[in-house]
Amino acid sequence: GECVPTDGPCETDSDCSGDTYCCTAADGCLPEGEEGGWCIPYGEGPKGDVNEECLGDVVIGLFEPDLQCEWTAPPAGDPFPNHVNVLTTPMVAQLPYDSGHAGEIVLVTYNCTDGGSASSYGSDPACYGVIRILNGQTCEQLDTIDDPANRIIAATPPAIGDLDGDGSPEIVTLRAISGVIAFSWDAGQQRYVTQWTALDSNIASQNRWDGPAIHDLDDDGLPEVVSSSEVYDGVSGARLNPGQLVPGGAGVSPGVFSVVGDLDQDGIAELVAGGVWRWDVAGSQWVADSAGSPGGRHYGFADFGTPGPTVADFDRFTLDGVAEVVTVTAGGVQLHTLDGQELLSVAGIAGGGPPTIGDFDDDGFPEIASAGGNFYRVFDLDCVDAMTPGCAAQWVRWIQPSQDLSSSNTGSSIFDFEGDGQAEAVYGDECYLRVYEGASGEVLYSAPRTSCTWYENPIVADLDIDDNTEILVGSNTNCSVTCPAVDPIHRGLRCEDGTGCPSGVCDAGFCRCMADAECPAEHGCAAPPAGTPGGGGNTCRAIHPPGI
Repeated sequence: GECVPTDGPCETDSDCSGDTYCCTAADGCLPEGEEGGWCIPYGEGPKGDVNEECLGDVVIGLFEPDLQCEWTAPPAGDPFPNHVNVLTTPMVAQLPYDSGHAGEIVLVTYNCTDGGSASSYGSDPACYGVIRILNGQTCEQLDTIDDPANRIIAATPPAIGDLDGDGSPEIVTLRAISGVIAFSWDAGQQRYVTQWTALDSNIASQNRWDGPAIHDLDDDGLPEVVSSSEVYDGVSGARLNPGQLVPGGAGVSPGVFSVVGDLDQDGIAELVAGGVWRWDVAGSQWVADSAGSPGGRHYGFADFGTPGPTVADFDRFTLDGVAEVVTVTAGGVQLHTLDGQELLSVAGIAGGGPPTIGDFDDDGFPEIASAGGNFYRVFDLDCVDAMTPGCAAQWVRWIQPSQDLSSSNTGSSIFDFEGDGQAEAVYGDECYLRVYEGASGEVLYSAPRTSCTWYENPIVADLDIDDNTEILVGSNTNCSVTCPAVDPIHRGLRCEDGTGCPSGVCDAGFCRCMADAECPAEHGCAAPPAGTPGGGGNTCRAIHPPGI
């Protein structure tokens, strides 16, 4: 026999909770002749892993994350003790490290505090990026990746994928000054080492906040690496389109992400830049394919509807499977059909980061989010004018203040955290990571962070594979950013009743307090913003402690 947990005595399955069953001698679960039974979990004993008859409604609780783990500095004896600033988007992948059930976190860390060319293309040899590998469950540092002969750009997010088909992912990023570098897993050393470096680049000494992308452009089962519009063989690093730079995809400071996909469903990969370009396998070149975009700094694509002969004939309620193109310029957001019809144009947004496209308001159709220097906005074709119900302005579903004048170019994410079909927006400005209700922009959660801001965006993933999502965000001390002590747009810690509040008092959905001691960590007791429901008592709002 074996020892298993029990939920108490029983005579039949109906005496047990839904995730346990009655273990008796009659069904061979207990030794013959033993009387009575015991409730034991499915997965133990003779029955299967789950109770197929167990059905019930899933109760969605309030979204209020807790800190799971953090990495603030390398362990003692690390060869790069000053590489602690994280400028760019963290990555998550299942790497070959033996770190248990969890996936790994891939960070690029930096040893200087500038926001200029040293961080953006490696103009100062003393300032460079180092890759850290962390355990996704505990944030314990597992490894450091650095090639002294090929230092990397600190502001560039790596790309991760299996380039050579060996089952282990490679890590690809941009070299300082110029070029691309790929790291592969060395089974003998049990760590990542340089696989190849590509120096045949036409981009040098230019600010690169963008990073490489990995796509199988020729459908041979092995992907290529795309940096701006430069294409490299994934196995060898050889340049496949030497000398070619696509307009709108290179020379735009501080870099343009390579946005690649089959936009028109013809089975051929296209690149969105100044126009749409298809990959010619025979000629190993990008070839102009359609108008698509007037050119800008950031691109995206999705199916927004069905074009007609004129802009007025565009049917936004019928998705045809063919993409439209989103372009974010320095100060504007535009949406075009592949033929170049302009469907949406908003100017005066103070910068504008990479577009995040998804169904924010649960109407079955996509919207566009972009972060500017002082506001985070969601754009919607349904908002035909400022008088449309639920809209903040023409083409704008909602808008929230933010603080990002350092770059005015930060990215964001979208995810349905509560599993209720209603997506949330996730965005971090210079001072706070926030989760917004997708339909209205209401701030559901806020936590302190600090960043001079590059193109980074928060990552949402199940890092420890426990069927619960985590949010991963970087922080840095660059540029001496000054932050408000209290998040100005966070109404406070939410609650359903007093049991969810340290003070025991829940009023109108918010925990009330009399002092900071009645609030959880990284929250302070303060008067809520104007318009907060309830009787007017203080709430537990997100604060920005020194050193975050």
